Amino acid sequence: MIKILGTSLSVHHHFGFIGRCNFMSSIRLHAGILLLSIFVLLSSCAPKKIISTERPPEKPPVVRPAPEVRTDLGDDLFTTAEQLYQNKQIDAALESYQVYLDRYPDGSWIPDSLVRIGQIHLDQGKPAQALNAFQRLASEYPKSAMAIDAELAALQIYYQMKNYNGVIQRARDLLNRPLQSETSSRINGILGDALFSVGKTRDAMMIWDQAMDQASFDGQSLILKKIDHAAAQISSNDLLRLSNNLGNIRLQGELVYLAALQQVEREDYDQADVILDAFRKRFPEHDRMSAVQQISDRIQRQSQFSHQIMGCLLPLTGQYETYGKKALKGLEMAQFLFSQSSAGPPVTILIRDTESRTEKAAELVAELAQEGVAVILGPIGSAESAAQAAQEYQIPIVTLTQKEKITQIGNYVFRHYMTPEIQAETLISFAVQKLGLSRFGVLYPKDNYGTSFMNIFWDQVLAHGGTMVGAEGYDPAATDFMEPIQKLSGAYYSVQNTNGVAQSGADLDIQALFIPDSPAKAAMIIPQIVFYDLNQLYLFGPNMWHTPTLFQASDLLTQGLIFADAFFPESDREPVKAFVHQFEDAYGEAPGFLEAITYDTAMMLFSAISVPNLKYRSDIRKALLNMPEMDGVTGPTRFSSERDAHKKLVLLQIKGGQFIETAID
Repeated sequence: MIKILGTSLSVHHHFGFIGRCNFMSSIRLHAGILLLSIFVLLSSCAPKKIISTERPPEKPPVVRPAPEVRTDLGDDLFTTAEQLYQNKQIDAALESYQVYLDRYPDGSWIPDSLVRIGQIHLDQGKPAQALNAFQRLASEYPKSAMAIDAELAALQIYYQMKNYNGVIQRARDLLNRPLQSETSSRINGILGDALFSVGKTRDAMMIWDQAMDQASFDGQSLILKKIDHAAAQISSNDLLRLSNNLGNIRLQGELVYLAALQQVEREDYDQADVILDAFRKRFPEHDRMSAVQQISDRIQRQSQFSHQIMGCLLPLTGQYETYGKKALKGLEMAQFLFSQSSAGPPVTILIRDTESRTEKAAELVAELAQEGVAVILGPIGSAESAAQAAQEYQIPIVTLTQKEKITQIGNYVFRHYMTPEIQAETLISFAVQKLGLSRFGVLYPKDNYGTSFMNIFWDQVLAHGGTMVGAEGYDPAATDFMEPIQKLSGAYYSVQNTNGVAQSGADLDIQALFIPDSPAKAAMIIPQIVFYDLNQLYLFGPNMWHTPTLFQASDLLTQGLIFADAFFPESDREPVKAFVHQFEDAYGEAPGFLEAITYDTAMMLFSAISVPNLKYRSDIRKALLNMPEMDGVTGPTRFSSERDAHKKLVLLQIKGGQFIETAID
């Protein structure tokens, strides 16, 4: 209270301390000006007197004491705490705020101190202590301008501590008070979050609907994100029903849009079209209109294809020309035989040359999409770019590649090939179940192929309950394999017995050894294995061992060489015998694996695009997934839910200078 000539100026306002000091200085300045003004005013209103020329007697000057300057020590303490806080001396600041609370229980800076204390505890990861500060502020100073912010902070802490029921109860109590619309929106937003967290999704939607009408544009955007997340737990039909019960137009349209999107994700394009038409009529000005049009275009592209046209990507020139031309023969054979056996319209194949370039394959997918192909076969080998393009255009594509995780690119990407996983699973299953083996080793080249195959083999050993005794790598350019072989045999390790005589330090007792390398390298390794008396082992390898190159080396081993393959031209199976006979008649040579795998792939695709009543490309995708096991020339085959070919391989053994088919069952 500042008194000036009997007039009082009452100062009571909520400022930061610096602002308060400035305000108090301003009052002092104004007080001085007011004093001067009153003095001038009083002087101008006084009656005029005649000035005497006589000099009055001199009087001693009156000495008045200077006014006492009083300092509020609480203000100083709060100012010190604020300065410490601004200088990031957080612990010292916290102590000063607490001292202020203790010394000045009725001080005007109590609410400010409680806010700072709560914020510091939050920043330090102490929500319980922060909650105490905010709750004290809200309960003891309900009329403070900061009380409602303290209530909101307490609600957020309850939510972070997963006290959802506490949030729900407290938020509903707060909403019974007279509040500003933005504050009500924020409380409703937290209340909706809590309801959603306890599984009351529809109730949460209704609360968020109330929050939308009170929120700012940014606040509405945040609520829409919550709606999009929560909608995943509500069926499309329920979203449509709920949209009719909401009041906010923007939110109504959002739910209808999400219902259509759910149908698209389920590939129920007919129902999605119905919902999108309803959206256009009800919400012509909605900000989702452009997204709705994009979905409609996507659905239209799904239906714009020629049912009897198939695209094919092969390397007919360039580095991999040989492989492409082998595959082409298998494709031609499939088209010829299918046209003779099928009563439906003939299938047209649009063959495109990738020129052995991955980027070219992606360009050709776009070209085939313009041509309206129903499905794509290929490429061979590196297929990522083509698969990504096919996924973008949502054209089913069946790749011929061993590339890891190729099908993870998207739900329109399939693979029909013999992968290392299938080979390893076949070998280990046979070894454990038929041969009774349990202890395995791997001798592998330290390159991508060898390391990857070694890890896959190891995983299969463990999956079948076996033991991986050892895995030794070697330089891919090596010709001497003495050290890794000795390590696997135990001969490399030696210790001294009590008599000082060297003896074997390990008996690894490997029953089967896997070598994931080329036939040429295997032919170099096998004599060295025999030299170290390991010729009794079962020796397993990859399908590339299907070559006469290893006939001579296999004779050195008691058990011969064993590997898995998808195609055995000498098989007694009728599908294989018929295919080999027809192929030799057409081309004058025996077919190999590439010709056979391409033939089987084409036959599967011909069957899929010949399914009646296909309206969308997604129907072809579903036809491939639901296709019953096909007894192909590369073994019984079906696609898994992950769109990878699940095949039953043939197990072959090289013994006595010939390939012998070994029964797996």
